[in-house]
Amino acid sequence: MTDSARPHLHRRATDRRAAALHQWQSLSGGVSACALARSGVSFPAGKLAEGRVAALGELLRALKKLPDDSSPAPLLTDLRDEWRTEAETAEAKYAGGQDSPDGDDSGGDGTSGGPDGDGSGPVGSGPGMSRDWIAYRVGGADELDELLLELGGAATDGAADV
Repeated sequence: MTDSARPHLHRRATDRRAAALHQWQSLSGGVSACALARSGVSFPAGKLAEGRVAALGELLRALKKLPDDSSPAPLLTDLRDEWRTEAETAEAKYAGGQDSPDGDDSGGDGTSGGPDGDGSGPVGSGPGMSRDWIAYRVGGADELDELLLELGGAATDGAADV
């Protein structure tokens, strides 16, 4: 990885996150995600956009912690793989009728769970496997795939030439 590639990745992730945030806000019509969740309405399109914002935010935070002499390519592919695995796990459980082990979509701690308290399960954990949770994880995984491809990495082989 060249010295200029890391700042380029940071810039592209920042730009893409701003675009995803704009999309998320446009889709919600100015209504907060918490208000939508409290209404009990499933909103997968909004969750897709929210997942994009979250995955890119996670990438940007991880880039700040990465040692200066480290390539961010493995970080980006590992993060994409984590988001993809979570999405696939959620899809499999949802398809199998396993919304959650205890029969509700809470975060397993008696709360409503999810990044917005919507019962979709807390980020990175929790039993909730609703359509919104799947959309959230798929949105993040797809966004990281697209970023890998944009930067010249092969999204399917775990290698990035960033």
